[in-house]
Amino acid sequence: MKQWFPKIINPDIVPKFRLVCFHNAGSSETVYTGRGMRQPTENPFVLHCQEKGGQLLAVQLPGRDSGKDLPRKRQLPPYVQDLFPVLAPTLQEDIPYVVISHSMGTWFAYEFLKECAAKGIPLPKQWVVSGFPAPSIPESERPWNKNAPMNDPAFFDEARGWDVNEIVFQPPNWKTFGGMMRDDFTLFDEYKYTPPPPHLLKGEFPFPIKATYFKKDKRCKKQHLEMWKDFTSEKLAFTATEFEGNHLFFYDFPSRNKWMEAVCSTLPAGFNGEC
Repeated sequence: MKQWFPKIINPDIVPKFRLVCFHNAGSSETVYTGRGMRQPTENPFVLHCQEKGGQLLAVQLPGRDSGKDLPRKRQLPPYVQDLFPVLAPTLQEDIPYVVISHSMGTWFAYEFLKECAAKGIPLPKQWVVSGFPAPSIPESERPWNKNAPMNDPAFFDEARGWDVNEIVFQPPNWKTFGGMMRDDFTLFDEYKYTPPPPHLLKGEFPFPIKATYFKKDKRCKKQHLEMWKDFTSEKLAFTATEFEGNHLFFYDFPSRNKWMEAVCSTLPAGFNGEC
């Protein structure tokens, strides 16, 4: 657990609920668990769990932050196979949970939820997706270019389309982050879609999906997020909502906080401290 979840919020309680989060390419679990530089209080996800008796479990891929020496992969299914035996026993406890995922993390979460459905693991009460099209999007319509044939300057331009901060491209920083970013981008560049398990009626997950797109996101637009409606049987509960910010809104703390507060306000019954 420590490898996959370096900073569990409220690790020692029997929680009333759990928020299980999947981060975007090039980032770490701190986008969900961190306070942020010069911020006077914890972020709204942390505060919500602390105040309402919840537990925040933010997945962290290997090869970054506290796990910087752990080997990275370039395909999502092997990551799922490594994570599943670690997280699945926790999800079998009689504690409701919600999945929250951003960008590439939406496809990682999708693959993980497929595995849960196939193996009979209890499914979440809700899934929050943001900043990425549904995995069924045809490869020819994906709003990005594959990074494999690009030299570094071309890849820098590609990354700018995802609002990556210029400081990352400075030589000392690129030496640290370049390999991780190339590997993380390959996770979605080379992704091959397969549908949900056939035992799910119409191939739809039996829980609501809430989608978010961002006003200044250069790549992922409203139509991309609306694709997720095809993956839930609860069509009437599906929403696709616009928020301020760019693709990496997590690093714009006012935008991050407003989004997190909105997510907390639309959590299912039982996720606000009720017995």
